[in-house]
Amino acid sequence: MLALDRVTGATRWRFKNGKGGLLSTPVVERAAAGDRVWLGFIGGAVALDAATGAELMRVPMAAGTQVLAVRGGRAFLHGMAENAVVALDAASGRELWRVVGPNIDRERGVRAGFQPEEVALDERALYLPTNVAETWAVDVATGNKLWGYEPTPGGGSFGNTLALNGTALFLSASDQKSGAVARVDAATGVESWRRELRGIVHGTPIVVGDIVAVPTGSAGLVAFGARDCEPRFTVKTGASWWSACAADGVIYVGHERRKLSAVR
Repeated sequence: MLALDRVTGATRWRFKNGKGGLLSTPVVERAAAGDRVWLGFIGGAVALDAATGAELMRVPMAAGTQVLAVRGGRAFLHGMAENAVVALDAASGRELWRVVGPNIDRERGVRAGFQPEEVALDERALYLPTNVAETWAVDVATGNKLWGYEPTPGGGSFGNTLALNGTALFLSASDQKSGAVARVDAATGVESWRRELRGIVHGTPIVVGDIVAVPTGSAGLVAFGARDCEPRFTVKTGASWWSACAADGVIYVGHERRKLSAVR
């Protein structure tokens, strides 16, 4: 891992993990005593001093590990060995709780897998999509399941991408031909609206102000009212295969033509 100066691009420090390849995107933990950077690797997770790159803590785990989020003194990890989400005390590394996915075959004990790239977090809950048609909200303090969202039939199986905007979750998913986006209450898991989409959905919904925009495989960038689901605009950007992001009222979308489109 490299830490770079944001102005000059010069290397501030370099960290080499000799006990397994790095896996997850770095997650920064803001702390009064000094910021830390968490990294998952094949065999656990490590916390580094953000200023110097010095190793502060190492958490061994079986197989590949992804760091999902660090907040409120807790670090949330995804362990690939048993497909479990684990909460740790960020100061000591002590395990607080762990949760595994829904049982989809009770006779064989087969459980659905969580999607570690697509979680969301607020002060109350960790929102965990699975690779079946269900998304969970898990209490951050106890690991207890608060609710599970299973969509009504049609529009693909939900649970692979989501965006959190205050009190609402926006989930998108697709099958091999079409997709859909839905708005779900973050406190209850109750669906308030859903909209079928043309084309496969590959990107996470982007919430900007009072709209939610979804990158699709054929229709381009499609936007709806975040509360009322009314169509706002569609912008042809080419097939949008990657996630979009937004800043200062501009949505940036990468697509298959090796281009980046900016939409205001």
